[in-house]
Amino acid sequence: MRTEWLKKLKPEGYVLNDIWDGDKENPNAVLTVFRHDDNAVVLKGAVGDLSKTVFVLDYPLLERLVYNLVVNFDVFGNVSHQLLTRVYMDMIRMEAEELFLMFLPPEQRLEYRRKWYQGLLAQAKMTYVFPTVGSAEPTGVRFTEDKTTKKQMVEKILFYRLSEKVRGSLDTVNWKNLETPDSMKKLWKVHGVEKQLRKISSVKAEDETPFARYFPDLAYLKMQTKKGDIRVFSIIHNKEHENISWILGESLRMSPKEDSLSIQEGYWGSYPNMIFDVKEKDLATFAMAVKNIKSEKDYQALVTTFGVRRTQDSFWNHYDEITAHFRRTDPVQFGFLDLTRYELK
Repeated sequence: MRTEWLKKLKPEGYVLNDIWDGDKENPNAVLTVFRHDDNAVVLKGAVGDLSKTVFVLDYPLLERLVYNLVVNFDVFGNVSHQLLTRVYMDMIRMEAEELFLMFLPPEQRLEYRRKWYQGLLAQAKMTYVFPTVGSAEPTGVRFTEDKTTKKQMVEKILFYRLSEKVRGSLDTVNWKNLETPDSMKKLWKVHGVEKQLRKISSVKAEDETPFARYFPDLAYLKMQTKKGDIRVFSIIHNKEHENISWILGESLRMSPKEDSLSIQEGYWGSYPNMIFDVKEKDLATFAMAVKNIKSEKDYQALVTTFGVRRTQDSFWNHYDEITAHFRRTDPVQFGFLDLTRYELK
């Protein structure tokens, strides 16, 4: 039905202006979602490098999502209720991905979808359960290079459609694949702390640089500045999947060579697995030690040098310092961090 109405109302296809611009000031127009197993965190604005998938939500999708995950969700419901909630969310997610693909050239859509859903079972599900809809409809967006249409579309949205107030400031630590237009080059300044953190962010965990594979889901970097106060950064492990079509057997569908780290100042996760305590003057040493990690043994050596193990006498001093800093710097989002998933070693 959506496709039939699209043909009538927009025979040339969707255009860039069909993306809500947040009325020039609403930061909810673009959101970044980081998922850690059975919990997640949502950040306003574009945080982290170019993501594998992108959602575009129209009003019906947003309404169905809210009713599925919030209004009608029973935290104490039985397994059947929770299973159906997950299955329906899968459908909403795939529809939102399809809606983004409608902005790309028709000949590119199936190629991207196959990259997002690799594996025989996933392909079978996408063919028979969720076949493509409107894959031949045109797009009103113009692209300059066929092989990077997803990247171009995201850049068009962030830099030409959304204002800085909506998009957020330029992510100089994580953006490696996203490129700012020439008009914004003067705003692209990477120095000091950000320059050191950029060395280890958004680097794929291939054989030469596998360090991201050995990091936990979430680590906090507590940096003692030269002025005597502290800054706290979240180090988020992006675990890549061949697909997320099924609830069980997740370990069989991992793609560890595509893992990476995203680093963002602030407290972006409630279940830290590790705290690193680093002085600002030692940040370059820390970054170099991370880059040199080739095995679990190397990671444990990093923890021995910079990590705060829960067996250390000073552990609660570090936790109290972070808690006080969190309460002071972000009182609205503040909450006590849950240590039930903190590394035991």
